[in-house]
Amino acid sequence: MSANILNAKLADALLDDAPLLSLSIKIKESLLEQILLDLKSGVLSIEQWAVLKLVAKGSAIYPSQLGQLLNLALPQITRIVDDLEDKKLISRQ
Repeated sequence: MSANILNAKLADALLDDAPLLSLSIKIKESLLEQILLDLKSGVLSIEQWAVLKLVAKGSAIYPSQLGQLLNLALPQITRIVDDLEDKKLISRQ
């Protein structure tokens, strides 16, 4: 198979995924806009956002890990997680 045919097939495959990629980018932008609004309005603290980010990335799943990564005491982490749970943004399992 020639390089031109491979490039054409690759281009077709990328174009087929373009709507999904565009949707994914729009969803991410929308979520970021909402987070910024929540931070500005005081609905979400920077610490709460940091916890959400670490949990979403899979960087921390235990309160002790969150405390180490964020340099916060366990009672602070507990309070932050409680607040996020009250807001239905996170759940303990």
